[in-house]
Amino acid sequence: MATTTIATRDESKEIIVAELTREQVLVVKKTICDGYTDIELQLFLHQCQELKLNPLAREVYTFKAGGKIVIGVGIDGFRKRANDTGCYLPGRPTEYDYDDKGKLMAARVFVKRLVGGEWHEVCEDAYYDEFKGKGNWQTMPRVMLSKCAEARALRRTFPRELGGLYVPEERAAIEQSRMTRAQQNMQSFSIPATGDVIDRPVEPGWYERLFALAKTSGHSEWENMLTAAIVDTGKDDLNPELYGEADVDSVMVRFEELAGM
Repeated sequence: MATTTIATRDESKEIIVAELTREQVLVVKKTICDGYTDIELQLFLHQCQELKLNPLAREVYTFKAGGKIVIGVGIDGFRKRANDTGCYLPGRPTEYDYDDKGKLMAARVFVKRLVGGEWHEVCEDAYYDEFKGKGNWQTMPRVMLSKCAEARALRRTFPRELGGLYVPEERAAIEQSRMTRAQQNMQSFSIPATGDVIDRPVEPGWYERLFALAKTSGHSEWENMLTAAIVDTGKDDLNPELYGEADVDSVMVRFEELAGM
């Protein structure tokens, strides 16, 4: 399909979308990204392009947790991206832990990566109490938990290809974690005493400023590196309203390190 454009709500910008028609972008905007700002929609569509996954085919989706966008990919998508590296092999069969009463406690998944001509095995656990949700969690908990453990293992083994991506089965845990973090941040925030220096909160649009600054680097993978920088500096779990100039600076310092600038 040919590249198309769709105007944003303020009509002052255009969202460039490859592989989707104008009509399909409108569908994404009104369904999958309903209630998203234009910059959030643009971010999601860009990620779809980078991942080479089609949101209308349910290959990739998005939701918000703690006010932050989360990009979701099915476990098959995780395996595909890992396999595309040519350095991936599945590991041993999934292992499960149970308590004395036979209740499922954890799942353990192994994956392998080829490094320097040698295969290295990576293991990750997922605990039922941390990931349990509704729906299929009640009827097939082992399947659901094993997907969480496998996603964790694949992210750890292939951070470049899968960093920042999550499978649907992890959604409940992500939402709870970010909600708790946001509440803790709000509770710990206080007005300093007179005479103290307070970092001035960034005006609305700080996401756009970060993207603009990172884009000027000219690096071919500036988007992925910016995402990694935000995560590395812990800014993805903070309340955006509390961000200050120093926070933006710290993200950009880490971005420049990753980009080798």
